[in-house]
Amino acid sequence: MLYSPFASIEREIFGKTTPPANVSNFTMVARIDLANLKWDRVADLDVVHGGSYWIRHTSNTTGVSWASSSDITKYVPGNLDTYSVPLLAGSYLIKALDSSGNESETAAIVSSNVADILDLNVVFSSTQHPSFGNGTSTGVGDPLNDNISFNSGNNSIKLTDHTLGVGYYYFTDQSIDLGVEYTSRITSSYTSTGFSTTELFDSDTSLFDSSTGLFDGTDISGTNAALQVRTTPDDPAGSPVWSQWGSFFVGDYKARGLQFRMELTSTNPLYNVQVEGLGVTVDMPDTLKRAINVQTSSGTNNGTEVVTYAVPFKTVPSVGITTIDADDKIYYVISSSTATGFTITFYDNNTSSATQKTFNWLSSGY
Repeated sequence: MLYSPFASIEREIFGKTTPPANVSNFTMVARIDLANLKWDRVADLDVVHGGSYWIRHTSNTTGVSWASSSDITKYVPGNLDTYSVPLLAGSYLIKALDSSGNESETAAIVSSNVADILDLNVVFSSTQHPSFGNGTSTGVGDPLNDNISFNSGNNSIKLTDHTLGVGYYYFTDQSIDLGVEYTSRITSSYTSTGFSTTELFDSDTSLFDSSTGLFDGTDISGTNAALQVRTTPDDPAGSPVWSQWGSFFVGDYKARGLQFRMELTSTNPLYNVQVEGLGVTVDMPDTLKRAINVQTSSGTNNGTEVVTYAVPFKTVPSVGITTIDADDKIYYVISSSTATGFTITFYDNNTSSATQKTFNWLSSGY
């Protein structure tokens, strides 16, 4: 019996360590105060089933990098191709994550300044660089005390002893007090890089062939810098009950008091991490408060109504009045207007005496 020669075929099989494909056709459409992000769904099965998309943001529109952006979410299901996030000026970045936690090699980026035209009002802004607590440590509670040290050479902070694995930099603004519990939109910006604690080629004076170390720009693994936040509905100067420290995500927070810290970590004894720029901004969007068919008081306070806002504004708002069944004989006077409310009195123009009236009011501010 005769047999034909054996046929053979070669296949290269990639295991689950291979990163998923990069996200493509990443776009954004602004809708009121939301950004509707859209992209082509990555076809990798371990992204569609059990994977997710990781979205980050930076206020920069040039020199954008994944390392210098802040998390919005890491948990957009892998079978989706659209997601809505807070509308922010700057750049959004996205990567695919497979079911094993491998991420796309290169982030897709979309930039926009649309949010610049929104009526957002900065009520607090804190920039920690370049001084980072004046680069000194004075004791417990100091921002440069918890395994964090200041590098005056490039105005950055780093782990004092990276072999300990973790250190915390606490903002010099120990607590932010908004006065009452508000919903505010908080964004952050920071720049962090991992670096080798051994030498780099361009700092070596020996012959190239005898050098050991990393080329500048080589990816550093095992280091991270992550902003954290905790909040309280209470007066932070009193006896507040604080939430647990948690990862900071760009978005809306309901709180009176806020605290921030930067967590620096290294799981590789050869690598450390440094932060060169760090800051947060608290914005409050414009809001409207209103009531209709309000009738002024009678009796001793005839024609007068005291309006108190259920939740005060941060600053004195604009107040608009619509008088029901108005005529040229009636006018009104707002005798006081504050962030907490206003007082209005209606008068009869013929008699100059106060008179009862029904009205609508609308207050606009933040």
